[in-house]
Amino acid sequence: MWSEYRAYVPEYYNYQKYVQGYVPLPIVESGSSTKSIAISSKESSDGFVARTNFTTNNISYTENSNRWVAQNVPAFKEEPHMTSKIDFISKINFELSSTRFPNGGFKNYMGSWEDINKSYWERYEPEITGNNFLKKQVEEITAGKITSEEKAAAIFQFVRQNFVWDGYKRRYLSSDLKDVFEKKKGNSADINLLLASMLEKAGVQVFPVLVSTRDHGFIRESIPVSSQFNYLICSLKFGEKTILLDATEKLLPVGMLPERCLNDRGLAVSSESPKWVNLQSQTKSRMVISADLKLTDAADLNGNLNVESTGYFSSAARKSFLAKGEAEYIKEFVGTKSWQLANSNFENAKEIQLPFKEKLGLTISEHITNAGNTFYFSPFVIERELENPFKVEKREYPVDFGSPFDKLYMVKITVPADYQVDELPKNKILALPGNSCKYLYNATQVGNMISITSSLSFNKSVFNQEEYPALRDFYGQVVAKQAEQIVLKKK
Repeated sequence: MWSEYRAYVPEYYNYQKYVQGYVPLPIVESGSSTKSIAISSKESSDGFVARTNFTTNNISYTENSNRWVAQNVPAFKEEPHMTSKIDFISKINFELSSTRFPNGGFKNYMGSWEDINKSYWERYEPEITGNNFLKKQVEEITAGKITSEEKAAAIFQFVRQNFVWDGYKRRYLSSDLKDVFEKKKGNSADINLLLASMLEKAGVQVFPVLVSTRDHGFIRESIPVSSQFNYLICSLKFGEKTILLDATEKLLPVGMLPERCLNDRGLAVSSESPKWVNLQSQTKSRMVISADLKLTDAADLNGNLNVESTGYFSSAARKSFLAKGEAEYIKEFVGTKSWQLANSNFENAKEIQLPFKEKLGLTISEHITNAGNTFYFSPFVIERELENPFKVEKREYPVDFGSPFDKLYMVKITVPADYQVDELPKNKILALPGNSCKYLYNATQVGNMISITSSLSFNKSVFNQEEYPALRDFYGQVVAKQAEQIVLKKK
């Protein structure tokens, strides 16, 4: 299959062109030729005998041409753990850089990041340094707070808890900040510029940061066009320390951005020169699952199951728990599994600086296959990796998990005295170069107690195309290992 695109542009228009995607272009050609256009005009004269004169002028100009050819291009397929398909679909982009018409002068459209910084600062600065009606509120919020970081945390807590994000991703205010303050609701720019203005009143050094969210695509820094941004957050400076804040999410602590914002870099706007800031998560999410279970002769598992989570794991769990309520949350957690809960307890649901803890007393039925005098079962009662998400052998774009994470699963199973272990999974350690991800599986038996530890760690969040084959194989081995069963036989 042959795919071809040609563009013919008069010399008066200067476009910056860039090709994106991973489809090879065996033919790329450019050239120019002289063209002419005939422009006809007429002129009528008044008088006793009306006359109309026709004239034709030939204008010569240079026409610039480009030709791109691709062959046998497959359909684009979205893959797990990618940002936006906008970033990876193969296409040719045109951005109007400037125009120069005969006798019309030169006009620049693209500008520079310095121009964009100046334009946005002129818009944002009056909002941040003005709005003096906020001063009294800020004084009340920061009363008793000594350091700038304490004041910033108190203001962030106030805005986050008292103002509701309407779900719109914006870089401009929808109305003035006084209106936003009274309505207690606004878009991302409304809420975060309100935060910035209140921080400024407390003497905290703050800068607005333009961001492109993950679903909007990444920023091409070689193309200084402001339409690449669709969102606004805040950057705070405490000496050499920088903290990024977004007050649209109520369940994220200081220093954690919403996952939608974890998209390479953002542009910090100031009265001086613009500065690119790293948006990658500095927080490593962690989930620790521990279970102490006793196997009965009826092939049930009785005991306790605890889940402790931090980072984005705890944020997602808290959001679901507080939105649904305890009863519905438990119902969804159990799902279609044959579990009977004796008791449940949840800690730190609203204390977002602390781990979210879930504690269940339960009986697990139908988890074990009973074949006469033999029991077969998986030691994983939850959070088992059921399949490898990376199906294709070759991937043309990066894998992006958003942020690094750990998953630790520990279970102790007490076996009935009249049963013995016939098969126990063997220990295994897997790691990719540089320990970018690592997996440890350890199984031991002491008397009638079986202990299983499974630890999955991703120490970075983005893996490029060259790393993909090893990552795919790694994940496949993790899935296979976690599928192994314990076999018990009656003595």
